[in-house]
Parts: sequence; structure tokens; C-alpha cells
Amino acid sequence: MSKPVNISLYLFEMQESQRAWAKSNFGEQTPIQMMMGLLGELGEFHEHWEIHRIDACKDSLVDDIGDVGVYLMNYCNLKGWSIGKLLEVMKPANAFAEDYPWDIMPFVKWLPHHQLKGDQNIRGGTVFHDARMQDVLSNMLWQLNEVAKDLGTTFFDCLCKTWSKVSKRDWVLHPDNADEVVEKQESKDD
Repeated sequence: MSKPVNISLYLFEMQESQRAWAKSNFGEQTPIQMMMGLLGELGEFHEHWEIHRIDACKDSLVDDIGDVGVYLMNYCNLKGWSIGKLLEVMKPANAFAEDYPWDIMPFVKWLPHHQLKGDQNIRGGTVFHDARMQDVLSNMLWQLNEVAKDLGTTFFDCLCKTWSKVSKRDWVLHPDNADEVVEKQESKDD
């Protein structure tokens, strides 16, 4: 995929498109719902990584990384944040992250922790936990980007590839199989 000249603007437009798509498909949503989806997608990524590693299922891992990105866009929309800004400041959390970028288990701990404590307005309050959440997300993006590079791509490319498929799904019209309907239509078009 050729990169757009202005990735930040492209991500802003993609995030806005995702906002409209999510609202028309699912109505009003909450950050906690998106956090649950984000954690589920991180779990799928972890499962595919642990079972197959890079060589056996590159396409699944690319899709998993992209799915994390789609949920993250929606989460950012609900929080009033920019995924582009998170990508601009992405960084490893520590040396362990640099050595083992595929280990997403710390995020399974810290993402719900900061979501819950922020919602409860305790242990530092909402503003503190929102800031910490943005740090954790930038760490997560860095790690997913490192894994994507091992797969010969980038987080941005995984997100674009996955969003190009997900954005065509109409879960209102096809609540049981919108993904299959799109795949069938695309195979017909090929």
C-alpha cells in the first residue's frame, strides 16, 4: 500500500469515517464497551502469536493488529482523542517491551485498570487515568508496530487493510454475518 502524503490527516479522516460507521451500525456506545472489544482483539492477537508465530499465520496477525486498531479508533472517538496523536508519540514502555514486543499481556492488566479507576474517579482521578491510558496506548501501538515490522508491514498498513474490509460491513442489515456478506461480495468481484 502506498502511504498517503499526510498520514495524520488520513488517520483523522479514517477515524471520522469509523465514528460514523460505528454509530450507524451499533448506535451509542461506551468506552468500556470498546475497551472490552480492544482486550478481546489483543487476546486474539496473543493466541495467534503463541500458537503459530510469524511464519504460519502472517495474514491472521496482520488482521489481528488491524482489528485492535479499529477498536482503538472507536475508543479514541468516544474519549475525544486522536489515534494519529497516539501514533506520533508511540514509544516502548521499557526494555522488556523492546526485547519482547509481541508480549501484550501487560496491556491486559493496565488498560482495564486505568479505564475502571478513571471511571470511578479514584486513585488520581479521571484526568490522571486518562493521561496514563494514553501512555499505555502509545506503548501498545509501539509494540504492535514492532511486531508488524517483523511481518514486513506497519501498524498503519495493518489498520488501513483491516478498515478497508470492516468499513464495508453493515451489521444492521446483516446482524449475523455482515463479515461473510462482504467477503462473498468481494470474491464475486474478483
